[in-house]
Amino acid sequence: MKDQIQVNTTPSGPIGRVVTRIGTCVCVLLQILALQVASQPAAKETKYSVRHFTSDNGLPQNTVRAITQDQEGFIWLATDMGLVRFDGQSFISFDQKKLGLESRSFLSFTRDIEGHQGRLYALGRKLTHIRIDGGTATLDKNPLENRIYKIFKPNGRPYDVSYMLGLPDRWKKDWLPSNCLFLLPNSNGDFYVWSKGGQIDLYLNWKIQKTYATPLLSPIGLFRIGKNLYYDDESGNIRLMASTFDVTSRRITMVAAPGESGKPDLNESYTLYADDFSGSEKTSIMTMSLATFG
Repeated sequence: MKDQIQVNTTPSGPIGRVVTRIGTCVCVLLQILALQVASQPAAKETKYSVRHFTSDNGLPQNTVRAITQDQEGFIWLATDMGLVRFDGQSFISFDQKKLGLESRSFLSFTRDIEGHQGRLYALGRKLTHIRIDGGTATLDKNPLENRIYKIFKPNGRPYDVSYMLGLPDRWKKDWLPSNCLFLLPNSNGDFYVWSKGGQIDLYLNWKIQKTYATPLLSPIGLFRIGKNLYYDDESGNIRLMASTFDVTSRRITMVAAPGESGKPDLNESYTLYADDFSGSEKTSIMTMSLATFG
């Protein structure tokens, strides 16, 4: 059995997505497929049209923290100056004033932990949850307050219980939550949680199923693929730390991805997005294969 890590950006659906940092700015490269792709049989050779977007031609500014796609096909971008919707031609910004927020900065995106299928949230500062639905965005109640806060009892800090937001970590090692959540696919109370001190627990349907004692005093380097939880030690090694399957922790054997001649080099920088919210797990430009179960 093999899982796939997204190492770079992953075009998904009719509109792909890439974030590239140039100098001190991040410009967004959106790869837009021909409109006929959605309605016509797949061609042998896919043709792409490439356009570059920056603050000069549509973005509110160039720092894009995360990108995802909703069920309607819109691309959403979390930026330091608001939430942005892209329809393939133009941008619409949902800024601080329009959403009624204290801060204009956005961190990432997440699905709903309580099992509402297709529900997508943008995460603002202090973990404000902006619900994305029908091509628009509105301020919503924080779903973590319903059950998660009762289980883990945050101490009042806005990020004391939070989501882990992919690699490189968004916390920049300056400040870390006491409890980090890793939502499982189609979660209805299904998640891993790393807790201060190194313990990792697996919850299914809101009930604890497994507990793993680990030496990890920081959640940085932990990431989920499918129903497994892995750890990158930043020294060229990845370990399987927890799984819904009956397996033990072990070092991962790296193999070459399809179409690649050599094994991936973990000492080189790469990006791992928290989730592929479009629903496709087969759209990576570049992948690293993890041989986990031999």
